[in-house]
Amino acid sequence: MRKKVITSLAAVLVLCGCSAAEEEPAAMPAENTAAAQQEVTSANGYGEGKPGDLVHTSFFDWTVNDAWQTDEYEGIKPSADHSLLVVDMTLTDTRTDESVPMYDSDFQVQWGGKEEMDFAVPVTYESSIEGGETMFAAQYTLEPGTPVTNHLVFEVPSGNTDFSMLFQEYFSDESLGDLFCVKFTAAYR
Repeated sequence: MRKKVITSLAAVLVLCGCSAAEEEPAAMPAENTAAAQQEVTSANGYGEGKPGDLVHTSFFDWTVNDAWQTDEYEGIKPSADHSLLVVDMTLTDTRTDESVPMYDSDFQVQWGGKEEMDFAVPVTYESSIEGGETMFAAQYTLEPGTPVTNHLVFEVPSGNTDFSMLFQEYFSDESLGDLFCVKFTAAYR
């Protein structure tokens, strides 16, 4: 079933990169600088935000707090000509009274222009890398009302700084819901 979600999301990747209002991705706020948090909901099946925005889905709320690129993360090193994109996120189950099962592949990043867009799933997907104290595991559970802040880590080609984080609603009857996107710039640290 996880493969089906990846395939479905890959088919709609271009929506985030080619939205009607072509804007530059938002730069991450400087440390100790509080950005005004906006609420993002879907309009006509699509919602787009920036770092610090609170994104409301049918299952949970999420925020991209920060993102950066590095050559090493908790002992993980990227392949040649690649870097690791670390995305600090907060997720909260605010939509149900039940636990929400989550997978690393629920979120993906994309980069590139209109002609050549590419994407990646977290490094924990189909690998022996497990989540740690600071990284989301391949599978985890959101408990009602309990915020969880952790990192998703992606291997991306070096030289890219503009990214979009994507989440596509996927229901138990295998239908797709709304697509949500947060655009950001991730500098090298």
